[in-house]
Amino acid sequence: MTVALLYLLTVEIAVALALAINFMYDYHFYSSDNQYYPVQKAMSLKTEAEYETIREYAALAEKSLTGLDEEDKAVYDTLKKKYDPSNSNIVFRVKDKKGTLIAQNDANYNPEDSCFFRSKDFSAEIDENNIVSGTIFLYVRKNLTAHDSYRLALKMIDLARSMKYLIFVVLFIFVCLACFQLGILMFSIGKTEEERKYFNVLQKIPFDLMSLTTFLLIGFAVMLILLTSAADIKERSIVLWNTVVLVVEFCVSFILLAYCLSLAMRIKEGHIFENTIVVKLINKIKKKKSHNDEAKVKVPYLGKALIAIGAVMLGDLGTIFFYVYKYKSSETDVLSEFNFLYFAFMQLACVFILGAVFFLIVFNLSSIRESGKKIASGDFNNVVDSHIMFGDFRAINDDLISIKDEMIKALEEKGKSQELRNELITNISHDIKTPLTSIVNYADIIGSGKCNDDEITTYSDIIKKQSERLKDLLRGLIDVSRISTGNVEVNLEKTNLYLFVMQTVEEFSFKFEEKKLDVETLFCDDEISINADGSKLWRIVENIFGNVCKYAKPGTKVTIEIREEASKAVFSVRNICEAPITVPAQELLMRFKRNDSSRHTEGHGLGLSISKSFTELQGGEFEIAVDGDEFAIELKFDIV
Repeated sequence: MTVALLYLLTVEIAVALALAINFMYDYHFYSSDNQYYPVQKAMSLKTEAEYETIREYAALAEKSLTGLDEEDKAVYDTLKKKYDPSNSNIVFRVKDKKGTLIAQNDANYNPEDSCFFRSKDFSAEIDENNIVSGTIFLYVRKNLTAHDSYRLALKMIDLARSMKYLIFVVLFIFVCLACFQLGILMFSIGKTEEERKYFNVLQKIPFDLMSLTTFLLIGFAVMLILLTSAADIKERSIVLWNTVVLVVEFCVSFILLAYCLSLAMRIKEGHIFENTIVVKLINKIKKKKSHNDEAKVKVPYLGKALIAIGAVMLGDLGTIFFYVYKYKSSETDVLSEFNFLYFAFMQLACVFILGAVFFLIVFNLSSIRESGKKIASGDFNNVVDSHIMFGDFRAINDDLISIKDEMIKALEEKGKSQELRNELITNISHDIKTPLTSIVNYADIIGSGKCNDDEITTYSDIIKKQSERLKDLLRGLIDVSRISTGNVEVNLEKTNLYLFVMQTVEEFSFKFEEKKLDVETLFCDDEISINADGSKLWRIVENIFGNVCKYAKPGTKVTIEIREEASKAVFSVRNICEAPITVPAQELLMRFKRNDSSRHTEGHGLGLSISKSFTELQGGEFEIAVDGDEFAIELKFDIV
């Protein structure tokens, strides 16, 4: 890994040196006019960027005759400081069309002491009714006494002159070093099983297609370096352009590294030419002649992608190299005569990008297909990882992984289902058997004729109570059955929630008083209405208040609240339980689930589950919260 990183860094430095050589060649560092042309070219590029600032300076100077506001004065002072003779090697004089001097930064300067001169017409708006126009005369001092970017540019030019031949030697050294590093990598690759595993994907690509694609990409890289000689491109955005070239060259050098390592692996395994399109075609033709086999040659997905990409890139490269050669061999230095270069570069860039995307699409499709095969065969442990995919392909593979996870979960749930079924049957049997046993036993005692009137009355009350309990359980089972099968009719009508809850509170007032509960009602509005089914809403509130009466601690407060929250009507009930709740809140919503696991208290564990289902059937939300011995239920409905 270290050698590979050093190789990539070495190649990047070599490319940067090649760009520098190309730059110096285009700026005549290797020509007889190398003492004059680079300086003039550099001064021309730098002064071109100064015209707009000087135009603003001239406009502010003209405007200062009538007065400047604070903002303009600050800008004017900044520009005067910038172009002060001690800070700038630029000297300018701005004159209007009549030849009247408008602005200058050095009145004592002699134009004969300049190493560069340019002039340019300008026009500037002083105010809504006053526009000044004329000519900017710009000079660069010959001695470059000020420490500015012009002096720095001249030093860089002198440095480039001193290194223009040495850079060839340095480039040769880095090229040799890159080749040496590449040789080390090719010699040492494939010694471990882990390394061979990583290169299995590359080994599946036909070698001739891989070779063609790699050489085309190298040609693309060389073409980019040649295009940096285009004067207009260099003058406008040399830094950005060279950065793009270095990034592309890094990618190409990485692809070249992968190609060379794949070549080394094929050589060591002794099958360089076996996995090639040409050899497969030849073998297919031979097989067809000998066995009259009419089967078609099957090209893998990656092969098809590389064939399509290579064909397009080959045509584009040929056309572009022709025009680059035409431009290089011409005597003119005007890029506008060769506008096809722009089109050709953009076209090839698009082909390169689209080709990479197309390659990734095919690779992702192959990976998804492999995942599907493994899932279909029941191999859930070796599904392709989504991290090597992108976009919709990652989403599709994530869906396949989700299906796999659901299948694993289903198998795990299947193992638990029998246990849960047995527990459910046990709970139902217990909840039915307990009241039924009491009814039968006390009925037998009464029927024996050995009881007095008081005992008959007591036993009759017990039978009645247990009958109600059994009736309530059977009604809950019927409700659960209907909910499970979806056979529940809901007739929604506009209902005043305040009046409904108040009426229910009144009906339960006796039970609340019997348990010595202090009921506190907090109602924000007596006109809050919701869409609800009266009978279903009654069952919900009845179950909630019934739970309060069963499990609330005597002598504690019960808070019943109705409020409006985010366009919803919120009905909540909070109370303190006799014993701390040890069951998680969500488990209490499960059927036949109670905090009392020994099932010694009354109730069947269906109330909360039925209430939640009825609430959701009416378009509401049902939530519970548990904190020690504090218990809260909250219902939310849309306000009509």
